[in-house]
Amino acid sequence: MNRTLSGTLFSLASAAGYASLALWVKWSYHEGLEALDILTWRYIFGSILVWSLWPLIRDSAALNTLNRRQVLTLIGLGALFVWISLMAVMALNRIPATTYTLILYTYPALVAIFSFFLGERLPLGAWFSVGLALVGCALTAGGQLDVNKPMDIFFPFANAAFYAVYLIIAGRYTRKIPGTASGIISLTSSAFVLLPLITVRGLQTPNSLNGWVVLVCLATISTVLPILTMFAGIARIGASNAAIVSTIEPLITITLAALILREKASTMQYLGGVLILISVVLLQVIMRKQTTSQSAGA
Repeated sequence: MNRTLSGTLFSLASAAGYASLALWVKWSYHEGLEALDILTWRYIFGSILVWSLWPLIRDSAALNTLNRRQVLTLIGLGALFVWISLMAVMALNRIPATTYTLILYTYPALVAIFSFFLGERLPLGAWFSVGLALVGCALTAGGQLDVNKPMDIFFPFANAAFYAVYLIIAGRYTRKIPGTASGIISLTSSAFVLLPLITVRGLQTPNSLNGWVVLVCLATISTVLPILTMFAGIARIGASNAAIVSTIEPLITITLAALILREKASTMQYLGGVLILISVVLLQVIMRKQTTSQSAGA
């Protein structure tokens, strides 16, 4: 199997893993768990699993090559990701998985907007992509979000916005850090951020054996697996190509939500989703070309 094919398959596996997260979270709520319980178990099980795989990923992680500043940066990103994950879990308790996913996928447009305010020049095509994403978001959210319930609006949009901030920070300060190392340290630090809360509020357990299975699947299929396969894909086909492949993620989530959760979306929502996906792919292609031209001129 050549590197391009294997890299594409790894990226698809990562997208599929992340795409199923909404299902595990919604099923966890049905098991009597609250948002912080779901997150705590997710990162506890995830940390245990990723460190149990240490003999297999030790070389690619190269933790001994990291300096103190890099380690602290990854710990900080792990702490920030707890907040991002909390917004996601809270959103999924309030709105359909389909609506949540399509709103989340406005984050590439938000990254572009935030980067502009930080001084980065954006080509005209990028602004067109941002416009498509905003129109798509309006169509997607319009039929499902209740303006009389502000938290239904706040959580999904806050999730997308903070994730965009996270990606900008990670892009600027982790470029020279091995991807596997980023995943391991960030995941572990997320668990350590949540552990002290157990002494304050306790930690609920699922109502049944099925609940434990759901939590383990959340930690493996939608946490550790997509992290490791994402970095494996990037190593083979590059970050830009991996990002383009990963745009299949919302399509997988929508399909799973329809088949398993029996969620239904309106024609306008599907149209909005199409616009968002077009904007994501277009933005990725434009930014890749811009990066290539900058590298050629260096």
